[in-house]
Amino acid sequence: MKKISLLSIIMFLQLLFVNAQYDWDNIPIPANAGSGKTWQLQVQASDDFNYQFLPSTNVTDFGPGNNKKWYNKYHNLPSGAPNNFEGPGPTKWMQNHVAVSGGHLNIWASRIPGATKSFVGSSGNLISRPETRAGCITNKTRVKFPVFVEASIKVMNSSLASDIWLLSPDDTQEIDIIECYGGPGDDNRNGFFANKIHLSHHVFIRPPNFKDYQPADFNSWWQKNGVNQWGGRVVRIGVNWVSATRLEYYVDGQMVRVLDDTAVQTRLADGTWQYTYPAGVTSTGVNGQLVRENGYQKMNIATSLNDAKNKSNISVIDPFNYLNNQRRFTKEMDIIINVEDQSWQAEANRSATDKELENFENNNLLVNWIRVYKPVNASNFVNTEISNNSARTLTFNEEEKQELAVFPIPAKDVVNISSKDYVQAKVYNLQGLIVLRKDVADGTLNVSSLEKGIYVLELAKANGESTKQKIVISK
Repeated sequence: MKKISLLSIIMFLQLLFVNAQYDWDNIPIPANAGSGKTWQLQVQASDDFNYQFLPSTNVTDFGPGNNKKWYNKYHNLPSGAPNNFEGPGPTKWMQNHVAVSGGHLNIWASRIPGATKSFVGSSGNLISRPETRAGCITNKTRVKFPVFVEASIKVMNSSLASDIWLLSPDDTQEIDIIECYGGPGDDNRNGFFANKIHLSHHVFIRPPNFKDYQPADFNSWWQKNGVNQWGGRVVRIGVNWVSATRLEYYVDGQMVRVLDDTAVQTRLADGTWQYTYPAGVTSTGVNGQLVRENGYQKMNIATSLNDAKNKSNISVIDPFNYLNNQRRFTKEMDIIINVEDQSWQAEANRSATDKELENFENNNLLVNWIRVYKPVNASNFVNTEISNNSARTLTFNEEEKQELAVFPIPAKDVVNISSKDYVQAKVYNLQGLIVLRKDVADGTLNVSSLEKGIYVLELAKANGESTKQKIVISK
C-alpha cells in the first residue's frame, strides 16, 4: 500500500471543502458585514433546535446535549436573580408552555376557564381580562452591536403576539426583531394588524417615573403585497444592529427598513423605498411628545436617506433622551422568544377567545432556527459559513494546536479534549463530508461509530472561534 505523508494530508485538507452542518447553511446572510469584514457564527447564541426538550414546570436550562443555551422563562434581573414579571397585560408566562421537538422550538398559549388577571389600562384604570398562559425563553448569551440576528419562524394564526426581541438586563433598551399579531380572529376583529409586522424598538425610563418611547410612524407597521395575514406563514426575519444609532430590518432575505440616527427608510408594500424623518416634537426633553397625524407619528418625506438625515435634527432612536446617553443603544441585550397577550390588545378586546385558544396549532409559535453573527476581519478569518452552496475551507491554526491536546491518537472509542473551552465538535472524512457532530462541553467525544481511518476534527468555542486537528481512528 502506498504511504501518504502527514504533510501531504495536511496540504490536502487545507484545500478541502465541506458540506452544510446547520439548517440555515444554504441560506445566504442578507446583511452586509462591512468593508473588509466577513460574518462569524456565534455558536452559543444560535440554535436550529434539532434535539428534544420536554415541557417542565420548573425553571430549566436546555439546549443540544450538554450545551445549555436557553432557560424557559423571562430574562433574569441584572444581578442574576429571577425576574418575577409575569408578562404584559393578561399574560402569565409559564415554564411548561415551552418544548423542543420535531426540529422546532414550540411556544404556545392556553387558558384556564374562569382565570383572570388585572392590569393597568391606558387611562390608568384597572382592567380585568381572561388570563392567557404562554411560554417565554431567554438565551444565556447576550449580544451587542455590531451583530446580526435572524430567525425562521411560523407566525401564529392568532391575535396573540409572536415575538422575538432583544432586551437589556435593566429593561431600558429594547430592539424588536418581530412583533406580529398574525391572525384576524374568527370575527376579523384583528384584521387590521394581521397583515402587518411591527418593526420597532423601545427606550424606557423605568418606575417610578415610567416612560416608554417606540416609533409610531405608519411605516413601522410593515406590509407586503400579497400577504393578507402573516398567521400560518413561515417567515425569515432579522435585525442587523450595525451601531449605536443604526438598525437594519430584513424580511425573507430582503432589507425592508432602516433607522439611522435621525431618519428612516422603509420599503413600501409595492417594493419602492420611502425616506422619512420626524415632522416634529413638542420638545426633545424627557417630557416631549410626538407630533401626530391621524393617530400616527407625523413624518416628512425626503428624496433619500441622506437627504432625510440632513433635514432632521430629531433622533429616531431616542427623541426624548430617555436613556440620557446621547440617544444611543449601548448595552448588551438578552435574546427573548415568547408568546404574549399584549395589554393594548386585551384592552381593545382583541385577545384570543377561549374558543380560538382551543386550536393548539393556531396558538403555537414554531421557531425553525435562530442564528447570530458578528462581523470580523476577513483578512485573518476563514469563513465557516459561506452560504448558498458555496464551499468552506478547512485550515489549521498552529498556535491553538499547541495549546490544545486531543488524545489518544489513534483513538478507538473516545477522544479526550484537554480544554473545556470547546462546546461543539464536527468530524470530517477525507472527502470533506461531516460524518459526526456532537456537543463536547464535558471534554469527551464518542467516536465509536466511525470507521478506521484518518479524519479532521473541528472544535468550536461558544464565541464561534474554531480550530482543526487531524485524528486517526483505529479498530
